[in-house]
Amino acid sequence: MSATLSFAQITGGGNHACGLEPITNKIWCWGRNFEGQIGNGTPPGGAAVLSEVEISGQLAWSNVAAGSAHTCMIDGGTSLAYCVGGAANGKLGNNTVTPNISVREVVMGAHPFTALSLGTAFSCGVNAANGQVWCWGLASSGQLGNGAKLQRNTPVQIVQ
Repeated sequence: MSATLSFAQITGGGNHACGLEPITNKIWCWGRNFEGQIGNGTPPGGAAVLSEVEISGQLAWSNVAAGSAHTCMIDGGTSLAYCVGGAANGKLGNNTVTPNISVREVVMGAHPFTALSLGTAFSCGVNAANGQVWCWGLASSGQLGNGAKLQRNTPVQIVQ
C-alpha cells in the first residue's frame, strides 16, 4: 500500500477490505474480487487484487461498508447509497439478483443514508432524514427486522 494514502474509515468484508480516503473522498478496495465487490469494473475472478483500486464512479463518497461479497457506499452529495458485487438474495438493493461490478445503480427507494452496515447476504442503512433503519436482502433469520422471513430486493423499514 502507498505510504501516502490514509483513511478516515476502513471496513472489512469476507475476503476484501475498503477504505475512505478523507481528502479526495475516494474509496479504495483490495482483496479477492470473486463477485465484483471491489467495484472497479473488472470481471469477477478468484485472483486477489494486491494494490489499492479506486472504486469506479465519479462521486465524492462519505461512507463505505463491506459485506461478504458486496460493498455499499454513500454519495456525499446526495446521501444516496450504491452497491456493487454479488447480488444473490437481493443484497444490492437495486431490485435484481444480477451482480454489479461497477458503481452505476443506486439502491432503490431514493433513501438518503448516513451510515451503512452489511452482513453476509443483506444490507442495512440509517435514513439521514429521520434515523429510521432500512434493510434489504436475505431474511431467513429475520435479519431485515420487518417481522417477515422473506427476501427483499429493495429496502424495507425495520419495525418494532
